[in-house]
Amino acid sequence: MDAEHGLVEDPTAPDKVVLETESGSYGSGTAQVLRRYPRIHGNRLGLCKQTKASLSLKPGTRPVFRPKRPVPYAALSRLIANRQPPNEDAMIASVDAKVQRIFIDAVRSLPLTAETIRAETSKDSLLQEIMSFMQRGWPQEKTGQILQFFNRRDSLSVFGGCLLSGERVVIPVSLQRLVLCQLHRGHPGIVKMKALARSHVYRPGLDNQIEELVKRCNRCASVAKLPLKTTLALGQCQQNHGRDSTSTMQVRLRDIISSL
Repeated sequence: MDAEHGLVEDPTAPDKVVLETESGSYGSGTAQVLRRYPRIHGNRLGLCKQTKASLSLKPGTRPVFRPKRPVPYAALSRLIANRQPPNEDAMIASVDAKVQRIFIDAVRSLPLTAETIRAETSKDSLLQEIMSFMQRGWPQEKTGQILQFFNRRDSLSVFGGCLLSGERVVIPVSLQRLVLCQLHRGHPGIVKMKALARSHVYRPGLDNQIEELVKRCNRCASVAKLPLKTTLALGQCQQNHGRDSTSTMQVRLRDIISSL
C-alpha cells in the first residue's frame, strides 16, 4: 500500500488495512490520507457503480426441467426406527383419568351422587340412544334433541355409564327438576342460574326451563332489576270512558275560569 502516507497492510491480518500517522497538533498525516483516499471512510465502501451485467443465451439453447432437490430421508428412517411406539393401554388410562377428574369435579357441586346419575342415565332412553350413536355412528337424519347432541359430538364422552359434554354432566330427564331446584336455591336470577348450569350440567332446553322457572317465581320477580311492564291507568280510563272524561274536565275548567 502507500507507506508514504502511513497506509500499510497488517502482516498478521492480510485482509485488514492499518492507518499509521505521526502524532501532531492537527493530525496532518491523517488529513492527507483522507484527502487522497476519500472513499476509504465514505459510505457504501466497495459499491460498484456504472456497471452493466448482461445475460445472453447461445443459439439453439433449450430449457431443461429437473425435479426438485431430493429430501434426505436417511435421518427420518433412523428416527422412525429408533422411536418407541406409545403404549395404547397407558394412553387410554391417562384419558380415563382426565375424564374421571372432570366427572368428580362436576358431580361434587350437585345434590346428587355418581351412582344416582348412573342409575337414572341407564333409564333415560334419549341418553342411551346418544351413547349408542357415539359407538356405532350417527344416523343420517337428525332432528330435535339428537341434532343438538350431534352439534356438540366432539365434546361428548362417557365415563362409568354417565354422559358428559365437555366438563359438564348430562342430566337425565328424571333428575332435571331436582337440579333446577338446586340452581334456583337463593333466587339468584336468570343470569346467575344459567352461569351455574353452564359450569356443571347440560341438557337440551335447560336455558328455557330456567327462564320459565324464574318467571313463575314471585320472590325472583320482587328483586328483579327490571320492573314488570304494565299499562298506565290513564290509558285504561280513555278506553273505558272515551271522550266523556275529557269533556267533563273541560266543562269544570270553564266553570272555574268564569267564576274568577
